Amino acid sequence: MPRDDDWLSISEAAQVLDVSVSTLRAWSASGRIPCARTRGGHRRFSRLELRRWMADSPDPAPRRRTLLAIAPSPAAADRLLALMPEIASRAEMLLSDSVAGSGGSASARERRLAASSWVRVIADGLRAGDLRTARDRAVSHGWAMREAGIAAGVMTGGLIAIERAADDALAAHGEHVESLTADRIITVFQWLACVAIEAWATPAPVRISA
Repeated sequence: MPRDDDWLSISEAAQVLDVSVSTLRAWSASGRIPCARTRGGHRRFSRLELRRWMADSPDPAPRRRTLLAIAPSPAAADRLLALMPEIASRAEMLLSDSVAGSGGSASARERRLAASSWVRVIADGLRAGDLRTARDRAVSHGWAMREAGIAAGVMTGGLIAIERAADDALAAHGEHVESLTADRIITVFQWLACVAIEAWATPAPVRISA
């Protein structure tokens, strides 16, 4: 039986995908995205199935940019940075077991540096209340992976590994991390994975020299 925290409400799932609740309701009603129903008839979305759908969807929908400007959260930024060595270590182990292309071919040091880099850019965004730099990083990452011939699912696997490392580290120190702070951090990780997938599916603009 799945744990309660393996499932998202429609508002939580919409936030992860960065679409409106009405859009997600329409997608689930048409069968475009998988969902389950509670006994009371409320929609619930599996975290695992949602991630698979994001990786496999050939036509990601345009996203609202609601997460670009958020309430500054120095506490969340400080907590994330304090856990950065642990997150990098956990991510390195997860990435070492991932499929080739999402971290398996990189050295242990490179995997730790990649995880630390994502942590820093997210922490900076949380502190400033501005996620544009984090968004731009995710877009560039998606384009680079496409140009390198890396499959969307493989790229997503690497990002999910880093997100999972952050989630595990936050959970391991739950007595020091408020649940809302942890949720905000993980939501940003998930959102950036969506942005990277959308960028991968959209060819980078061609630059014309003057």
